[in-house]
Amino acid sequence: MAVFSTLVAIGLHAYLAWTYYPLKYARSTGESLCNLNATFNCDAVAASSFSSFLNIPMAIWGLTTNIVFLIALLIYALRLTDERERAWRNVFYLSSFIALTSIFMAAISLFLINSFCLFCIGTYICSFVTLIALFPTGEFSFALLLADVKSIWIKNKNFVFLMASIPIFSFVIHQSMVRQYGAEKIQKVVETSINEWMQNPKNELNTLPSLSYGPERDQAKLVISEFADFLCGHCKHAAPSLDAFAKSHKDIRFEFYSFALDGECNDAVERKVGTPCTLAKAVYCAEKQHKGWELHDLAFKNQTDFYSARSTSDTIEKLKNLSSKLIDNWTELQTCIESEEALNSIRAQGKTG
Repeated sequence: MAVFSTLVAIGLHAYLAWTYYPLKYARSTGESLCNLNATFNCDAVAASSFSSFLNIPMAIWGLTTNIVFLIALLIYALRLTDERERAWRNVFYLSSFIALTSIFMAAISLFLINSFCLFCIGTYICSFVTLIALFPTGEFSFALLLADVKSIWIKNKNFVFLMASIPIFSFVIHQSMVRQYGAEKIQKVVETSINEWMQNPKNELNTLPSLSYGPERDQAKLVISEFADFLCGHCKHAAPSLDAFAKSHKDIRFEFYSFALDGECNDAVERKVGTPCTLAKAVYCAEKQHKGWELHDLAFKNQTDFYSARSTSDTIEKLKNLSSKLIDNWTELQTCIESEEALNSIRAQGKTG
């Protein structure tokens, strides 16, 4: 059972590590599998400041620790050492450490992040299943613990080297992933962008956004104002990272403004398309039914379907079919989409952008 639960934990940590980097570097193509709502949101947890230690993701630390634990467990289980009692205690110590870390991380999610990662919870459960499975198979006492600590450099050097491999392999894996995403120069890019931003004139955004969440502007530590077009591929890929970052910081206000690349509702664009404006107005109107963010996500998720829309009526028909289970009153939504109020709001947002 201990081997099985450890293998499950390794798989969960590997998935969390694999999704961490595209989220961090805005390369994500969609939400995590375990994003259910605002409370159970793996992306929000991954985007928090508690998701890494020494700049290395906790998922990587968990992955390497569980792999090392599995090696130690197999050394004991397969009788690859003559000192089986000491080998069991080594496994028990490391298992206890993993379980205590699980409690600590769970407390952070509960009291500081206010969001939970289902796959993280899965790793916590695995750590306790492993510990419980190990407990009856060996003998433990604090006297033995003290004796093991005192003689660690004399009788237990192999375990020390095994433990030392955890930070080494964590660093190597992390650096490999950073290079894979071309993020080794990200700090320099960020500093350059901030300097350019600070040199630009300050603009007050007096236009109301289509969507927003978080504290009021005067109470927020930071206000993120996003301008996006629903047919923009870069906007689609940036959305999960922005959303996860904002949701993981409760003192941040996030505002979404439509900047439709469509002359029908944006004076800065000559070419009239129809679909971008229709989607922008639909999201604005859906918020009146408290479904704005849901339709925002749906529009980005089904972006390729809207590429083929040949007219406004075609866009509305596709939108109606896709949102049939989401929108309570479609007639009311369509009336709003066709209204001057919606057009004026999207046009004003475009001018602000």
